[in-house]
Amino acid sequence: ISSSNSGGASVLSEVLYILSVLTNYSHDFAQEVLQQDICSLLRQMLLGMDVVGSGVGSAQSSGGLIRVLGLVASVLPSVLLTESGCMCEERRMAVFRQHPDFLDALSDAMVPMLLDICQASMDPSVQSICISLLLTFVLCGQERPQLLRKNLEPVHLASFL
Repeated sequence: ISSSNSGGASVLSEVLYILSVLTNYSHDFAQEVLQQDICSLLRQMLLGMDVVGSGVGSAQSSGGLIRVLGLVASVLPSVLLTESGCMCEERRMAVFRQHPDFLDALSDAMVPMLLDICQASMDPSVQSICISLLLTFVLCGQERPQLLRKNLEPVHLASFL
């Protein structure tokens, strides 16, 4: 994705897609991926794309960004709509309750950049994924509000809203 070699970028994009499919459908695989410190790798990939500095204009950079954000979404719990509001899918949420350091690492790596990526991107798909991920982090962090407070400045969030 951040590679100048289009073949390497294509392979990386496919690897991210395969990882996202596997983590989306397997809680055990998602747990294994999180144990491998995928969070810092994904953060480095996003930083290497320089999305905030240069914005997302090309279809190629937008596609790569969507793959990275999609992988983040696939390891987080799904958001379910209920009669009383939104909630996280319980089985995946149990993984994060059992291993709170996974949610800490994901939050530390991704939350500070999501607002910036959303604002810098002109692609509605990227913006939608960023907002969905923010909602998921808020719902996951309901039991631990300090998690978001340390990674999301209230002034930055307020100006975004």
